[in-house]
Amino acid sequence: MLFRSVYEAMSSPQLRHFDVYLEQLPPALEGMKIAQITDSHVGDFVSSAELASAVSRLNAEKPDLLVMTGDLLDDERQLASTFAALASANAPLGVVAVLGNHEKYQGLPAILQQYKNAETSGQIRLLVDEKMNLSYRGTEFQIVGVDYPILPDSRRKLAETAKLEYLQSSAKKAFSDVTREQWILSLTHHPDFFDLAAANQASLSLAGHTHGGQALPLGYTVGRLWSDYLKGWFQLQQSQMYVSVGMGHIWPYRLGVPTEIVTFTLHTKK
Repeated sequence: MLFRSVYEAMSSPQLRHFDVYLEQLPPALEGMKIAQITDSHVGDFVSSAELASAVSRLNAEKPDLLVMTGDLLDDERQLASTFAALASANAPLGVVAVLGNHEKYQGLPAILQQYKNAETSGQIRLLVDEKMNLSYRGTEFQIVGVDYPILPDSRRKLAETAKLEYLQSSAKKAFSDVTREQWILSLTHHPDFFDLAAANQASLSLAGHTHGGQALPLGYTVGRLWSDYLKGWFQLQQSQMYVSVGMGHIWPYRLGVPTEIVTFTLHTKK
């Protein structure tokens, strides 16, 4: 079992595809394809070259947009090569990212500076409790990206009440100037933000963080300590969320939860 779990962890990520039918999707956005990478954890067990390979595989799928939903890297020494790998995406609408908890554990100023440099060169946009507008075939839509609920340079998990207050504050800032008549995509590392995203009329949310519990069936029990939204698809009213199990790990052990990279093709719900 140990050999199998290490093998699953160290194998190339599965490439998964979903056709997503959304009640709130404008007909003009029919067929738009979004690619997601999350929890790459470039560091001891995942190299920037492996991230570059994942981006290359997604490039072959011809996505319109690539999103990175947090925990990009754990090793500052690989900062430049990690961002070079992410910037190798060929999606016409670019790359949009949010922060995870691991970016905030250490080296956050250097990571933020690297994101700023990448934005200046037009390669990658980081959203921290804010929204941006993009246009697909002449129709504008909005992307909301929120911060991870933890203090910088701290590995201490916030108490549940403090976490909720942090998420509520993020939602208030990020959705403050959203145009409700336009389609909204929500990006978050922590899937518990889904409740607030749905309440603010986000049509689709993409998240990570949980690694799908990392080992099943135990993960279904232990994973609940992280979030009620462990892996896969969830729905609240007209809002849907996908929680990816991620392409990386901080220790090479996965059992029944192989790593993944994902594409989503959007469709109007009939």
